[in-house]
This record gives sequence, structure tokens and C-alpha cells, in this order.
Amino acid sequence: MDEAACNFILDDQHEIVVPDASPIIQSLRAIGYSLETAVADIVDNSLDARANQIKIEMVWNEDKSYIRIEDNGWGMSEQELVLAMKLGSKDPLENRGSKELGRFGMGLKTASFSLGQRLTVLTKKQGEIFVRCWDLEVVKATNEWKLKKSAYEDSLSVLSTIEGLSGTVVLIEKLDRVVQVPYTVQKKNKFYRQIHLLEKHIQMVFHRFMEGLNRVHMVLNGNSIKSWDPFYSKLQYTHEMGSENLMINGKLITIEGFILPHHSKMTKEKYIEAAGPNGWYDQQGFYIYRNRRLLTIGSWLSMFPKEESTKLARIRVDIGQDADFDWQIDVKKSVAKPPQDSLDILKRWAEQARDISQKVYYHRGVPRNRSRGTKESSTVDFLWSQTTRNQKPFFIVHQHNPLLEKIRENVSTDVQEMLNCYIQMLQEFCPINTLVYAPTNVNKEIVEPTENERHEIRKLLKVFHQMNMTTSAIVNSLKSMPSLAKYSEEILKAIILEDQS
Repeated sequence: MDEAACNFILDDQHEIVVPDASPIIQSLRAIGYSLETAVADIVDNSLDARANQIKIEMVWNEDKSYIRIEDNGWGMSEQELVLAMKLGSKDPLENRGSKELGRFGMGLKTASFSLGQRLTVLTKKQGEIFVRCWDLEVVKATNEWKLKKSAYEDSLSVLSTIEGLSGTVVLIEKLDRVVQVPYTVQKKNKFYRQIHLLEKHIQMVFHRFMEGLNRVHMVLNGNSIKSWDPFYSKLQYTHEMGSENLMINGKLITIEGFILPHHSKMTKEKYIEAAGPNGWYDQQGFYIYRNRRLLTIGSWLSMFPKEESTKLARIRVDIGQDADFDWQIDVKKSVAKPPQDSLDILKRWAEQARDISQKVYYHRGVPRNRSRGTKESSTVDFLWSQTTRNQKPFFIVHQHNPLLEKIRENVSTDVQEMLNCYIQMLQEFCPINTLVYAPTNVNKEIVEPTENERHEIRKLLKVFHQMNMTTSAIVNSLKSMPSLAKYSEEILKAIILEDQS
């Protein structure tokens, strides 16, 4: 804290005014969550705790209806639990971990209070169990921040316990914002429709966490949730526009464009599935992700109107947690507004995607040399694709070459990993890439790898370790790659040690 701030704090011309508890909490209840965004905000906490099993229950029982979310994450100590139950438990201006989904220290409380009047959290860490509970009726009656140190008797059977060594249960009861009296058949049916909407929302918002080798298994009312990828990049006729990496205000943004196939190129079942929760028309546009978590769903960001002929265009934008304020991320993590410096680039991508979508929509496809492999394609077509890296051209191996896809289908997972490692090295040492990204052209200000680069490095390390390479040999191999030559040996060694731990 600087000297001026200290002097201000010690100034006897000021007094401390503590907000009344009840009005504050009642105001926070109206922050604008839907049931789906509220539950998703709570799931973020489970992912931050590195859980790979998340169970969601949404149960109708009139005035005893409840929502319960359990994970097998790290769990919390008693002190950590009390802090987590405190409103504003984190300063949003503080630095966050590169993979952290939280920002404001409000999500657990505001999301829960938007649904019901009682929030009970049971957590287990290293075998020790702790419980805390907010009851808004108590807060209203006393107008004080009274946090209960145990669960209510009528909550215990639903709260249950945690079988593993660690984990957390979030229980929301008295769902006055979800279930209102009188309890009619229509309201019961609405409750079950909300369960269906919640499933669709989770499928979409967290689809990247539910895919890949380290996938997170999510369950809703006993049924596994299947991920829903808005871009359908694995469909044969999906058109990939490539990707572009750029730095805006010193933060990395990655943009990738996809044009989904004309309905005549899809089965009826696949066409219905690809429409998504909101339907073909409303799913078009930009999808903004923060640390792989979807924030904004299908929007042209006020640049263009949605049109029938542009409904096949979907553009993925990846930002990191360090760009929260640049993109004006809200507490609910459901709104993102791009910074001014990015608008021209995003508009260019939107114009290109909309133009290609219209061609596909009216002509049932794009020219053969712009689409993915078709039955008429030869195996030598689409060996290379051009994308951009740091606003420079970069050539990559075309991942959907028919022969390459056939090879992947017929080899084991271990061989696939080695093949992917070879392809990555092949891209790095492509003669054109080597010339463009020679060390003399490196931006000397870049001192730390981006999260995407760290992910790619870790994939290489997995294969290098299988080859019994020494740390020194691994560092030399990484340093020889043009895109990684800008990083010091110390940084690369630190990543290797982090990967081994």
C-alpha cells in the first residue's frame, strides 16, 4: 500500500460505515442470473478445485425442492471455507492463476442466493470435514452477517457426506426463486423443463472440459452429460477458416472460424443436433471463451444482424483470465464486450465467415479447394493449411487430410501421441515457418510462454519422456524450434520440472 493510501486510512476525518446485511443480500439476489448461469457459476468453483467428477442434482419436492452440486476436487480447510462463504472473498484486481475461472469472489454466494434462501456447503480436505451455512431468513431477521457453523437438521439427509479423501458439496434449499407456491402441476412441469435447459447449457458451456484425455465427467440427476461442440469440426464437410493469434493490450487472443455444412450434407439427426440449444438462427456468430469456458454464446457483437443465410457461421475466440477487464467480463460470466483495438479484426473475421456461410447456404457447398476432405479428394490434397501466429503467416499440417485421418483410426493412443508430436515438429521446421520465425525476428519483450504454448510443450514432453531423453536433450530440442527459441533455458527447464511433478 502506498504512502498516500496509508495517510488516507489514518485520516481522522473519516468513519467506517458497514452496510446492512439484509438489504445487501436482497439486492444481490436480483443480479440477473438465470438458473443455468447460476449453476454454471458454481460448477466453475469445482473446476478451479481441479475436480474431474461433478454431480449435479435438481430435485422437485415442493417446498423441500433442492439443487445439490458435489465434486471430488481439493476441498477446503475450515479457514478456506469461511473465506469462500464471505461476500467479496477475493479482490478482482489481484492476479489469478492462469487457469482460474473465478474473478470477483462472489459467484458461489450470488449464484446460490439467486436460486434459494439457504446455502449449505460441506467440504472435506485430507479427511477433515467442515460445514458452513447461510440462511437468508436469519440474515433478514437479525440484519447481521450470521454464518451458521453447522447444517440444519432437515438438510443433513440431502447434504449426505463425501466418500473420497477430498471434495465439496454445495446444497441450495428454499428455492423461492425457482419454485413458487402454490405447487401446481404446471409449475412442476416447468421445473423439469428447467432441468432439460440446464443440461443443454452445461453441455455447451463446459464442452471443452468434457473432451480430451483429461476430461471432466459431469452428471445431472444420475445421467452423464454429453459435451456439445458448437463448431462440429469433425464433420466431413465443415469448413475450417484457419486461426489467428494476436496480442491486444499485451494479452493473447486466438480466433478460429468454422462454417458448418449445408443441411443436404448432413443426416437429419446430425442437423437437429448441430442446431444447438438455441436453434440454428440464434447459434450463429462469435463464441467467446475464457480459459476454455464459454462466456458469450452466438452473437455478432452488435456488428451485424443475424440472418438466415449466415446461420452456418460460428467463430471461436479464446481469451485468458488476464483479459477480464479488457473484455468487461461481468460477475455472472455471461457477458463479454471486446476491447476497441480488437473490433476491426473481429469484424474482418465476421465478414469473411458470413460471406462463406452465404455461399454454402445458397450453393450447398464451397469450392473443392476450400472444403475439408470429400470422397472425390485425393490423399495429396490439403497437406498444408495456412494460418497466422503473432499476425504472421504460419503453415500447419492439415489435420483432416483423408490419409492422416485413416492412419489415426488404425493406431493406438500412444502411437497417435507420437504422430501428433512428429506433426508438431514438422510444422515447426517447415522451411517457410523457419524463415519467418527465425530467432532474429523474435519480439524480445516476450519472456513467458502463453498457456496455449505451454499446452503444446507439455504434449511434446510426454513423447520426449517416452524416448528416455535427458532434460538437457529436451531443452536443446525445444530451443531448436523457431517458435520456442525466444524462451530461455531456465523457463523451459521450469516447464519440464513442472510437468514431472
